[in-house]
Amino acid sequence: MRALLIVPPPVKAAGGPLLGVSMLRGAAEAAGHHVDVLDLAILENHSRCDLTNLSTPTGLAGDHDKNAQELSFAELSFLREALVSGPGNGLVVDDLKEARLSFRQMDDLAEALASSRWGESAIKHLSAFSPPGLVGISVMFAGQVLAALAVTQLVRKLWSVPVVWGGAHVTALAPEIASDPKYGRSVDGFVAGYAERTFVKLLDSIQRGDPWTGVFRAGKGEVTRAEDDPSVVPVYGDLALYGKPRLTLPAQVSRGCSYGACTYCTYPAVEGPFRAAPALGHAQQVVSKAESLGAVVSFKDSLLKLEILEALSDMINGRVAWSGSTKLSGELAKLIPRVANTGC
Repeated sequence: MRALLIVPPPVKAAGGPLLGVSMLRGAAEAAGHHVDVLDLAILENHSRCDLTNLSTPTGLAGDHDKNAQELSFAELSFLREALVSGPGNGLVVDDLKEARLSFRQMDDLAEALASSRWGESAIKHLSAFSPPGLVGISVMFAGQVLAALAVTQLVRKLWSVPVVWGGAHVTALAPEIASDPKYGRSVDGFVAGYAERTFVKLLDSIQRGDPWTGVFRAGKGEVTRAEDDPSVVPVYGDLALYGKPRLTLPAQVSRGCSYGACTYCTYPAVEGPFRAAPALGHAQQVVSKAESLGAVVSFKDSLLKLEILEALSDMINGRVAWSGSTKLSGELAKLIPRVANTGC
């Protein structure tokens, strides 16, 4: 079974591939399927940024190892072009960035974007792939929704193939999607939450012609939470487009937030309850790959528990530069010198 995963613009990152699509690819290929990834976001960043500025070393590791100003300009430039391409009717860039539009406005702008110069470029990139049996689109935040709709239209022009959306934005909006059929006017299904096992089951189902599992539909009133597998080894594919300013490989050893006590935080709803991978073997493979490439490892866990931070330090032991997020505490203060000595 052949699938194509697409990352629509804008995404303010250039150091490495996204973890979500890499995990899905790793799970599917381990099960015998073939998955391609089309990262339209990184292509936009390359076309709109000064690559010299984008490559300027920052001295940091992980999510902050980037020229944020250059990437913000690329995002603004893309959204302005999307706004100008269609019937703006007094809209401003922030309306697109936060998807503060009606369904009709979104559809009109998406159609105009799909017919624009950007749409012509996107369809050339799509045409380079063999026809897939499934297209998945990763939507992490509201600002990607317009491009995701435009890409969905372009996919429909090229192939008769099911289109499924997933990602953090879809997960956060899942109750609204399930209650309103208008969200599904161009999308065949939605996936909420981490979905490595669900993705494999979906590909198996399509290959056999069976009903889908783990995917919910707009307006049907019910959200199905996807099944994950945090022990999957991510497959990053071609890394030639990344590495600005340094190549960064994403990894994750726990899911959900180990703190989970912030009143207005969306992480518990998006990520689900806290759970840690049973072992660090998959992360060990990412570290080994990063070491061979002279790359950085960035752990995307919402909040690393101190015992996990300690275990990562022992496992990495200075072989690569790395980063992660945790909560400031007195116990962390005692651990910091040891962690820093391992390359964090």
